[in-house]
Amino acid sequence: MSHRTESAKTPGGRHVLPVVVLAVALLALVLGACSSDDTNPVGGALVDVELEALADTLDVNDVLEYRGFPISDPDLSLAEHQVLYLGEQGGNASSILVRFDLDELQEMAQEREIPLEAFSVHDSVNVSIRMYIVQNFLLEDTAADSTVSRSDRFLWHSSFQVFEVDDDVDFAAFPGDEPATGALVNLYPSEIEEGRTSVEIDFDPALFEQWLVAGGTRTFLIREGEGSGPGLTGYASKNLRFGGSTLAPTADTATVGPIFKIELKQLDEFLNLEARNDVSTFHATSETPTSVSDGFILRTGLRSYPVLQFDFADLPEDAFINRATISVYNDTTRAWGTLTSLVVSEFDTDYLAAQGDTLTLDDLGNAVNAITIASNVDPRTENRLEFNVTTAVQRMINGAYSGSRAFLISPPEEFTPSYYLAGLGPEFYFNQFTFYGSGESEILRRPRMKITYSLVEPIGGAK
Repeated sequence: MSHRTESAKTPGGRHVLPVVVLAVALLALVLGACSSDDTNPVGGALVDVELEALADTLDVNDVLEYRGFPISDPDLSLAEHQVLYLGEQGGNASSILVRFDLDELQEMAQEREIPLEAFSVHDSVNVSIRMYIVQNFLLEDTAADSTVSRSDRFLWHSSFQVFEVDDDVDFAAFPGDEPATGALVNLYPSEIEEGRTSVEIDFDPALFEQWLVAGGTRTFLIREGEGSGPGLTGYASKNLRFGGSTLAPTADTATVGPIFKIELKQLDEFLNLEARNDVSTFHATSETPTSVSDGFILRTGLRSYPVLQFDFADLPEDAFINRATISVYNDTTRAWGTLTSLVVSEFDTDYLAAQGDTLTLDDLGNAVNAITIASNVDPRTENRLEFNVTTAVQRMINGAYSGSRAFLISPPEEFTPSYYLAGLGPEFYFNQFTFYGSGESEILRRPRMKITYSLVEPIGGAK
């Protein structure tokens, strides 16, 4: 499936992206019948020109510079993200760390005049950790199969393992290695029905009573259990602010994060103890390719964005850009996630750091100027993506900038204000596009720029 970008004027932002370029005849442009992008005259000589040649086309396949940048947000730690991820997919793996304060449950029971002895009648007590499902990824073998309905393609964890861990674990230390685990503490196997919008992991009421009497905090590591299929699933964190739009209508939006759910059947009472802290461990993350020949990725959640710079050396000096496009090809068998809009921006190469170095969101905002957007792209089904970068290429060859410019591909961010809508930011969902590189055997899958241009010269030959 091919996806084209919407045409748009360049906003006064600060961002950039790598692109494939395409051009239309100058005469058609003058008559207003070609590219929907207005060519920007900045940097061009303000003199009358005449047509020397009609349209010609240049295919640019050489990528001068490439970087795959991990992007950090110093103002938002992983422990403050709104979604918790569990499972393994594409070289990424995460468990869920959660902490509860049993003293709060004692106080809750006291306020409701529930004696602690009520928790000792074990055959009339049910205890579970409940988590709401936010996002599910698709199994790789059905991701591109249009004959399988979307609801049938959802992936659910079929069982869970819960381990107690040392209570001094630092939630701010993640992403990072899983902490050392103690004994398995949930009733296992704890099988979950497919098609559920939440999961409930059951515990032995006698063990839970011991925790309650002892009081204090307890910290647990939740892993997927045996029988779970490959893939990451998102669960609501205590930090979730968009429960109404990302959870099932039946969800209790007053307690969206993980809770200990206690039913005292003898007293016909229910108690919900909310987690004090929660975080995804992301103890394994996929490596970003270091060479463009091997391909490149765009990842949200734990952000990683690609920068590409194309070689314009074969473009004539007096070229007038009728149309320029960048095309990239997504491998849907190695991509996952929800609908994502993609923005291409100009990128100031003064900000190019070493491959693998991290850029902050602030640095990225200073480096880019947004050009165009492709809206609502499905990483599981959309392969060829094309971005119109006509005005940006004209500015570059006109020498409108000191230094050089490349192209950045990213989701809408606050630093692309013309395309950013307040709400679910790029840190919310863990999505990934996996693009073919310049070493791909099928030429049309390689990143490329196509430029259609006309040659012009001043009337009368004046310089």
